[in-house]
Amino acid sequence: MRSGAEHSGPYAVIDFETTGLSARRDRIVEVAIARVDASGRIEDEFATLINPEGRDVGPTFIHGITNAQVERAPTFADVAPELLCRLSGAVVVAHNATFEEAFLAAELKRAGLEVPRLPALCTLWLGRQTFTTPNYKLGTLARAAGVPLVDKHAALGDVRAVCALLPQMTRQLRTPVLFSCVPMSWTSRNAQPLPLVTRAVALRKGSDGWMHSLMARLPVTGIAPHSASAEAYLDALTEVLSDGKITGEEAKVLAYLAGSAGMGGEQVLDSTSASWIAFRLPRSTMTFSPPPKSANSSPQPRL
Repeated sequence: MRSGAEHSGPYAVIDFETTGLSARRDRIVEVAIARVDASGRIEDEFATLINPEGRDVGPTFIHGITNAQVERAPTFADVAPELLCRLSGAVVVAHNATFEEAFLAAELKRAGLEVPRLPALCTLWLGRQTFTTPNYKLGTLARAAGVPLVDKHAALGDVRAVCALLPQMTRQLRTPVLFSCVPMSWTSRNAQPLPLVTRAVALRKGSDGWMHSLMARLPVTGIAPHSASAEAYLDALTEVLSDGKITGEEAKVLAYLAGSAGMGGEQVLDSTSASWIAFRLPRSTMTFSPPPKSANSSPQPRL
């Protein structure tokens, strides 16, 4: 557009997994949002599965989410205040932003929340302006830019890829993007911790081990591990660590239990650190590193 105001950050990158393609008829089953600065540095992450309130989750073969996984998840109305706090003061960024905006508007309306028009930036549009690729799908753009997209069709994986692509795209624009409206302000958030349900998909052992992969696939922060589900994770972790090694199947079980407890990478890191100390295992066999981001975290042992 030719008139409006520039915006240099922060940005709120969002992605939804849904039961279908119609914002009017379908529902959101997973949400992820990351606050990033103009350089693409992630300042905050939030992700959880969403209970679609009686609706079937839809194409599990695409998003990998089952009806059983969302049974204990919060509804969109439950998480709406947390999402709006992260959108506050930011330009919304999404790949195919029209799709995400339509679902966001429909879910907010169902929740009885009125939100002013939000400034938004679409990386599908940005891709067309700045890349010469066969198509402008997120995976295609990520490959062209050298950005990893290891957990495609998981909301958090898509969000992290967009965060990494955003600064590359904006640097290549010949003219600045102008926005016709200003970011909104929202301060009200949940008084009590939410019963989040996170998930870690596409686990790979790689050179850093299974636990590093698990923590890297989860949002950086989740909820404090105090529920029965978190206790189940800790019990399983104790069992797994008893022989000083973790197999791929054990990592998948831990990922499922950590997700059911709503844990993020930092909670998994803290729990594993405590168990590592409790077992007093040799550092040569028990080392792990924290998930990406976490400028405040010091290096930790790696599993």
